[in-house]
Amino acid sequence: MIELTPDEIQSRFGPMFCKAIITMVDEKQSLAEIWEECTSRGLAELHTASRLRGGGALKTAYTKGNFCCMRAVISTETTIFGQDLHGIGGQALKKVGVHGDDVHTTWVWKSKVGYRMTVCLSQAHGVHKCIFPSEDDLLFVGDTGQMTLVTSKLKKVIIGVDDTDAWEMGDTCDLSLRVGLKADEKIDGVTLLDHRTIQLNPAVGEKTSDCVSSALIFAVDEKKRTKYHESVCERLVDFVNDGISKGVYSDNALVAVWSGIELPKDLVAYGKAAKSKVLGVDSALNLAKKCGVRLIKITGERGLVGALAAIGLSDSAI
Repeated sequence: MIELTPDEIQSRFGPMFCKAIITMVDEKQSLAEIWEECTSRGLAELHTASRLRGGGALKTAYTKGNFCCMRAVISTETTIFGQDLHGIGGQALKKVGVHGDDVHTTWVWKSKVGYRMTVCLSQAHGVHKCIFPSEDDLLFVGDTGQMTLVTSKLKKVIIGVDDTDAWEMGDTCDLSLRVGLKADEKIDGVTLLDHRTIQLNPAVGEKTSDCVSSALIFAVDEKKRTKYHESVCERLVDFVNDGISKGVYSDNALVAVWSGIELPKDLVAYGKAAKSKVLGVDSALNLAKKCGVRLIKITGERGLVGALAAIGLSDSAI
């Protein structure tokens, strides 16, 4: 067994094009979500297509800008090399395991293109070390090989925001993005992955000027400590609440918080309904309780509908 750091990999093979890897897990759901940041969208598309063909522990994968985003089961799975059926090579995710505060993802490859993808991935920021079963795997002796990456176990946190603005002043989309970017900058262990905008039903009687809500999607390293001696997740929630509160022009602003990988189906359905129906606060309160969504009233409750919808549609948005 050979263990190398990303710097040691780069010194052997030269710099490649994978910039970062983020591994979030939900052990209750036995799911992991892996975001690989590439230098270009084309590279992200190549990696996504290859892993979808590869099968294995992967449930789904898609390209988001320069990111290859994957969802996988936490367990040992037999890798199915779909590439073999088409006479081409590639890389597949064999298994995902959680070991204390670390995540171990095992990748297998076939042919030179799969090997290059593996050398590329092993240099990413966020990798603690790379484990190769043998020298043959490291040096590409033969047509196939295997490598395990050790990365930090992170938590996915989604924060929905709505009803912060008035007709004449404010903007929920703008405010939430500014607060999310500042949280990424100021809080060690917090990474803003995405900011989504959800267009709500414009036929509702009471609405803001653009009638949208927003979702902030974070990866959180709970091992980090803060000077306030609280969890990083609590620090993040407090930071967002404080930032939103300072930019509110409405009497109905609310923030909703949910953590996990796969969104509850009822919450997704609610988000879709909010785009075409007029929904009340009471039903939203019941759904939030059922789905484990934490609600934080800033100035009122009416923003609950849009904030819940933002979480429910955070995978798809507009």
